[in-house]
Amino acid sequence: MDESFKLCYSCMTYMKVISYEESGQLSKRVINNCMVCSYDWNKERYYNQLTLDLENKVNKHGKWIVSPEDRHLERIERTLSYAYRELDEHTVNEVFYKALNHYWYKRMFTLVRSSQS
Repeated sequence: MDESFKLCYSCMTYMKVISYEESGQLSKRVINNCMVCSYDWNKERYYNQLTLDLENKVNKHGKWIVSPEDRHLERIERTLSYAYRELDEHTVNEVFYKALNHYWYKRMFTLVRSSQS
């Protein structure tokens, strides 16, 4: 196999090898990040962050609690601005609407359950 590409162990796509060096029994490869895995990881990361932003949760002493300050909009705006830098517009919109749908479904389910009690 050509040494200029290497299989990703997670998704089995090919990654570009930047440099390859052998010295005796040791060989060293410097590889770019797998673009497929990085893309999927970024989508999941921004989805989770937007879900936390919509619920206005912050991490206090290792636990996620609702923040007493109402900063929904500025947190969502900041997360979206970073997401647009790393992902394309269509993907960011998809991730945002998925997080919003999850938030509203969870909110309405909680309201219905509390009204039935």
